[in-house]
Amino acid sequence: MASEERNAPTYDAAVFGFCELVGLMFGLPAGEALYRGEPVSTHMVFFAAIGGAFAVTGPLWPRLKNHLPRKLALSFVGVASNFLWWMVILVAIYTWQSLIVPITSLTRESSRLTDQTKVLVETAQKLSTKASPTATPTPAPVFLDKPPQFFAGLVEGRTDFQVVELTRPFLGKWMKLSSKVVNVLREMDRPVVTMEFPVFNKKDPIVIQAWFDESWNERASHLNRGDKIVLVGRVDRIFQDGGFSLGDCSFAFE
Repeated sequence: MASEERNAPTYDAAVFGFCELVGLMFGLPAGEALYRGEPVSTHMVFFAAIGGAFAVTGPLWPRLKNHLPRKLALSFVGVASNFLWWMVILVAIYTWQSLIVPITSLTRESSRLTDQTKVLVETAQKLSTKASPTATPTPAPVFLDKPPQFFAGLVEGRTDFQVVELTRPFLGKWMKLSSKVVNVLREMDRPVVTMEFPVFNKKDPIVIQAWFDESWNERASHLNRGDKIVLVGRVDRIFQDGGFSLGDCSFAFE
């Protein structure tokens, strides 16, 4: 009877191999992530802990089994000695290496290429912004708080040379006018609206020419003589009689 007990299989070797195989299965993901230099995550620690626990259990099993409940130890031995469980673990390792790892690597490479593309696009945009003449912010328009008759008083009795020098600081500034439409012309396929403003102590009023770009042709065609509009434009030229022309104009009905 004693001889039969000594010859009875203990399955310690099967448990050892099974534990090492399970430890390998759980240790592969964490080890691969560490090999790639990825930051340590909770996921990695969890898998590494399980793999380490099984790797230690295998060598310690001959002593450990005596401290476990008999039913639990027998169940563990039954699993370790069952060929079906070995096949399940082997299939899981094969699936991980042949399917999950390539897909993960492909996803990671795609993400890396996407990040590189974003960096290249951002760099190109920065270089384009530096090279573009529009990179400098456009200054806010400066409006003249002057009535349209202001220039008539400024240039009165002046020579042409003096008119040029006196009116130079006002060129490029913006004005907002409100008056009735005298006429609408078409010059160089662009609408030009004329307005008149009376000047004190002068028989003839000064004439204001408001130049629009081609996009205003349709709206300007609906203007009639006598329509009252609010006009905004940039001072382009000031004439000897005090009249002036405005560019980049826009209008709205008052």
